[in-house]
Amino acid sequence: MVSKPVIARNRNSPGHGERFTGLELLFDLIFVFCVAEIAKTYREDASGRTAITAVLLFVPVWWAWVGITFAADRFPADDTIAQGLVIAAAGATGVMGLAIPVVPGTGEVPFALGYATVRFMVAAYYLHIRATARDGGRLARFYATGFSAIGTVWLASTLLPSSLRPFIWGVAMVVDVLMPRLASLWGRLLPVDRSHLAERCAAFVIIVIGEQIVDTLTLASDHELTTWHRRVLVAEAGVTAVALWWGFFERGSWQRRYNTLEGTRSGQSAATVCAYLHFPLIVGITATAAGIQLGLSRADEAIGVPAATAIALGAAAYLLSMNTMSWVLRVPRADSLTNTRLVLCAALLLLLLCGRSWSPTSFLLAVALILTLHAVTGQVRGPRDQRLSRDFPPKAPRSHRQTQHPTFTRSFRQDSWR
Repeated sequence: MVSKPVIARNRNSPGHGERFTGLELLFDLIFVFCVAEIAKTYREDASGRTAITAVLLFVPVWWAWVGITFAADRFPADDTIAQGLVIAAAGATGVMGLAIPVVPGTGEVPFALGYATVRFMVAAYYLHIRATARDGGRLARFYATGFSAIGTVWLASTLLPSSLRPFIWGVAMVVDVLMPRLASLWGRLLPVDRSHLAERCAAFVIIVIGEQIVDTLTLASDHELTTWHRRVLVAEAGVTAVALWWGFFERGSWQRRYNTLEGTRSGQSAATVCAYLHFPLIVGITATAAGIQLGLSRADEAIGVPAATAIALGAAAYLLSMNTMSWVLRVPRADSLTNTRLVLCAALLLLLLCGRSWSPTSFLLAVALILTLHAVTGQVRGPRDQRLSRDFPPKAPRSHRQTQHPTFTRSFRQDSWR
């Protein structure tokens, strides 16, 4: 029986104009299940140890999503084998999600088996599509080798005593997270499809926010909203969710951020922004929602340290991650809101110090106002700064880049794929 050849998908060809596929959305939903399980774990045991465990478990969950997303972005394929590998990775991710509530404990082995399977599926995907790679498959072979080794380590950890697993997992995750950096040292990372990757990141953020809204409403329904405290708290939670969405997508700024992911060095920029810096953003959104849900369960009491910390630090992580993205991508001042976000983060920290004895409704009202101010400031400031930039364009600083020899520029462009 002759196997079918790899079908490389061209997103610009007729019939393939979509930015992402239905399979990719299905894949995202499985990962959001894992995110919801992490939030639920903290909600049911709001302690410092649980918070640390939740963040640590978030790393392999997030990196599993990153692995498949980047592979499908650089090497899109529509053949049956490629789709089967993605579906298998999604199933393994579901196993990870089911194991999260009992990690540490009896869930350690299935969690490790799930992550090892995801890594093996990503490695197999790279090996499968390497023939279609524009660099002759060099990057694909590097990732396939690395992910196979990492998957083997996770698989072997299931045979070790439970006390050794956290150390083994930690070492393996450090290597895993550094894979893009190691790949860039070994040879230049291939550019990404900036439109597709931007849409994938945006869709994942929306799905995470939506899932947290559903979880909050479900919890509110369980409490039957018998008191005005809970009713007000649910309304404030809705405003907070909208503010998180609005602040991330206001004026299409997310699209402008990702528009900088172009050129021959876009692979390295994408690894920094989409892989590394979206991690604290997603963690921040999840932590904020977990804190709100924790406050909802005790709406008639003081908010307490666990809920207040999750809400305030989660919102601060959300703002700071966008600030770092703007700095890394050199987003123009009209779109960055860097100073505004720093002031708002300081306000959140002050609120955390002073508001731990407040009621959940009062505390969340203050956070909702801070996040709404962030979104509204972007709406007001953007057009104003753009008008100022038109009327008083900044003078270009003199630097060696303006006198760069054209021969050097041509050589750099020719070598950029090597």
